[in-house]
Amino acid sequence: SINQSINQSIMDEMNPVRIILMRAFGSLSAVLSLPVIYIILRSTGGSSAVSSSSTYHRIVFGMSLANILVSISIASANSTMPVHDETYTTQNLACDAHAMSMYFGMLTLFSYNSALCIYYACAMAFNLRPIKIRRYIEPLLHIVPILIGLCFAIPP
Repeated sequence: SINQSINQSIMDEMNPVRIILMRAFGSLSAVLSLPVIYIILRSTGGSSAVSSSSTYHRIVFGMSLANILVSISIASANSTMPVHDETYTTQNLACDAHAMSMYFGMLTLFSYNSALCIYYACAMAFNLRPIKIRRYIEPLLHIVPILIGLCFAIPP
């Protein structure tokens, strides 16, 4: 059937070198995002750190969390591949959940990158004061990336 041929072509492309590279670089990226989160939390004072830090730090914190989600999804990419059969099994559900987390993380990460650009535009080009950015613009800089990730990752 068509599903079997698609699954077979995907499995043919997943050679051992590609799998090892995906796992290595996905894991490395997730691990290297942890020090960024740690530095943000430590530099701003502990558990309530994210709330007392700058807008820039909160955006980078969100980007780091999204990067960890994407990196873990990339590192575990072939572990949720469905088996070649016609029934919809729990492995297919795991594959769907994996795809949703990967799409959510990627879209949220890219959207947070755009949010960081918007923040810099407001701070540098438009010379908005930090208090105005924090009060009026920053909520959108967090809500919009998360909503974009959710809207496109959740299937209709």
